Amino acid sequence: MAATTGESMSTTPDTTLELKVAVLRASLGPALQLARAMALPVQDLLDVVELEYFRAMRGDGLSLRALAPRFGRSLRTLATLSRRAQRQDGAIARGSFALETMRLVLLALSRRGPRSASAIARSVRGRSAEEIDRALEALSALGLVERDGERFAARAAHFQRIDARPAHRVESLRHFLAPIGDVILRRFLRDERGGEAFARVLTFRASPEALTALREKHYAALRDDVVAIDASAAEDAGVASIAWCSVSEERTARAQVRTQ
Repeated sequence: MAATTGESMSTTPDTTLELKVAVLRASLGPALQLARAMALPVQDLLDVVELEYFRAMRGDGLSLRALAPRFGRSLRTLATLSRRAQRQDGAIARGSFALETMRLVLLALSRRGPRSASAIARSVRGRSAEEIDRALEALSALGLVERDGERFAARAAHFQRIDARPAHRVESLRHFLAPIGDVILRRFLRDERGGEAFARVLTFRASPEALTALREKHYAALRDDVVAIDASAAEDAGVASIAWCSVSEERTARAQVRTQ
């Protein structure tokens, strides 16, 4: 099989309704693949989508009154949905949320330099002052943040996030998927000039050993370059993300490498 390179995503957004719906349907592919693998009933899938959409909108600061037209529900029904969302947040979801808060706090400190807890809370959307305080306490205990009076500063050049515990794995999945969503938005729905939104898929034949060697070689070099670039970046530099993954089939070892 000849190696192929996917380069079909246009960099000129087309904002027609038909395209928006087509992009949304395509983006649902991974989630639907997981739902099929779990044999998830359709109603359970719809409940998950509704609750996560509700959480995302509330995280953006929208009130129940502002959400009512979007959900086509009364305020009383949305209040019930809010209580249901809170009840269904199990230990894994709560742990994942706390870890994501830690990541957002560390990112805010890396971008903006030493800041007070109240200033961090203003720059991290969807988090209360208490949640920011707990994140700062956890980051300080890990040696990733240091305190000088009322101000906190990031200490880590590289935050290693590999952990086998379920909450850590779920938060890492959210972190991995975030730049994928950003690339899709930039390439299809937003006309933003001057930024980077690169996406390619390479499909080729490879033995498991060859793919592992390829991944280890290039990821190590990329990680070292990223740390060096971050260290030399100006204080007003933007935040960049690279989502790296490789996967091969068990027998034919067809590999797909995605870069953003």
